[in-house]
Amino acid sequence: MVRNYTVKHYQGLDANKPSTLPNGDFYFSTDSNVLYRYNEIGFNSIGSASAIAGISVDGNKVEIGDSSTTTTEINGSLAIGLPTAFQKVHVADGNILLQGGGEVSFIMKRDTTFTNSHSNSPFVNPIFQIGRIIQGGDGAPQFRWMYNDDNVGETVVMELDSEGIMSSVRQERGSHFESHVEGEANPFFRLNSWPDMRLEMGPGGDDTTDVSVSRSALETLSFNIGSGVNEEEIMRVKSTAVETEVDLERVGADGGIILASPDGTRYKLSIPNGGASLSITAI
Repeated sequence: MVRNYTVKHYQGLDANKPSTLPNGDFYFSTDSNVLYRYNEIGFNSIGSASAIAGISVDGNKVEIGDSSTTTTEINGSLAIGLPTAFQKVHVADGNILLQGGGEVSFIMKRDTTFTNSHSNSPFVNPIFQIGRIIQGGDGAPQFRWMYNDDNVGETVVMELDSEGIMSSVRQERGSHFESHVEGEANPFFRLNSWPDMRLEMGPGGDDTTDVSVSRSALETLSFNIGSGVNEEEIMRVKSTAVETEVDLERVGADGGIILASPDGTRYKLSIPNGGASLSITAI
């Protein structure tokens, strides 16, 4: 069972150091400049003021470092609010606050290189930052995700504003949101801004997306099958009309379009004789 308790700090002359203190409490000797911590076996010297730069004790507060100290090293793990840390920094029953007059963030860096078939490879020492609050274009505060590495300068990849609006930010047109199974390259759907704004869908896994709905032109919505160079537009909805194209080679000379009326009657719109005529037949 983990217990939460308050660590207290005391100071005074070395000769006035008490015989006991609650486990975990500190005592700073002002004449010998030694910091002690008390546990079950007694007082343990942590170090002198010369070894712990800029240390001062004031009642229940210990300050380590000052304006002239650039680095304060903590070896091991840091536990705040509990006796044992299970990570390098472990905080119990509390929050972590990053505050500043400028942009502040959590920064995560991996010291490695990813070399693969990606167009931006290699990725050398990738770094992500989370935070960096700024004023957005509409005046609302924006919380941002940033990326950079040894080859790529700092760029914004995601933004979230105070109204809950989330934006995928790219340096060029391309995929913005996808849904896929872990480890698989191809998504079930992709919200893509290249070559036009579109929603692409497919089976995922080893197969690419094979149908899409796109804004192909001004006030024009297109329905497409296939992808890439094999993409084919099969229907176009415009502000003035609905246009449908039939590929005679794909559906055959007697290929056609199935139409349904409100009462459920179905009709086949056929283009026989290689497109020389048009017929409608109830089916």
